[in-house]
Amino acid sequence: MKQEISFEEKKRIQLEMLDEIDAFCRANNIRYSIAFGTLLGAVRHKGFIPWDDDVDIMMPLPDLMRFKQMFKSNTIDYLDVDIDNQYDCTFSRLVYNKTYKKKTSLLRGYGICIDLYIMIGIPEDSLLFFNEYIKLNNRMIFLTIMKSRAERYFQIKNIPFYSKAMKKCRDYYFEKSVCYNSARSFYVIAGKLDLRQKMIYNRDLFNSMRDVQFEDRCYMAISDWDYYLNLRYGDYMQLPPENQRYPYHGGQYYYK
Repeated sequence: MKQEISFEEKKRIQLEMLDEIDAFCRANNIRYSIAFGTLLGAVRHKGFIPWDDDVDIMMPLPDLMRFKQMFKSNTIDYLDVDIDNQYDCTFSRLVYNKTYKKKTSLLRGYGICIDLYIMIGIPEDSLLFFNEYIKLNNRMIFLTIMKSRAERYFQIKNIPFYSKAMKKCRDYYFEKSVCYNSARSFYVIAGKLDLRQKMIYNRDLFNSMRDVQFEDRCYMAISDWDYYLNLRYGDYMQLPPENQRYPYHGGQYYYK
């Protein structure tokens, strides 16, 4: 049996991935920022939140489209609904292709990854925009649950209409988003839609960038991280209760 990748080894791989992504983005003038728990970890812990098990970055939509077209790597694969018809997220991921995740006794999942969230400009009528998006998203969630059950009980990955529903949801926010440079408010495509008010921003966060310390490295981040983290987490410097300090995603990862 292949050896399972430890929690600390997973972090080391994610740092190497971030190094490569950061170098590529700087060389090609592509804006990105570490985000969510990764940015919170940088501000509060100067690195990983000790119990966190993933890495998040975000990009404005125009930069994401350039990154998708240009990024090439021997060890990191870019994934979204266009590349894999059974991909299970509306945002993108960067996957370390020398690893895999054990899903069932027969099925493998994507390897160690970095979540790549997209920031879009939203229309003035945000209520109409989100009402339609919620309908599409609910259908996507239903099919994702069915897909998960098919994997668990029948050891199959493909279910009818899954790819079509995922693409329809993703295409909706691409097509309905307004020009990024003229938008008045922005939304980060990530997580549950009932949290959307914590991910709608009334200013262009990427107007000003800075380097922030993360472990023994520096990565790019939005300068106004206080506004962003307050909106998303509230009193973000306050540690959560001890019973909430555990890896959120989990999973068993192995080298191929």
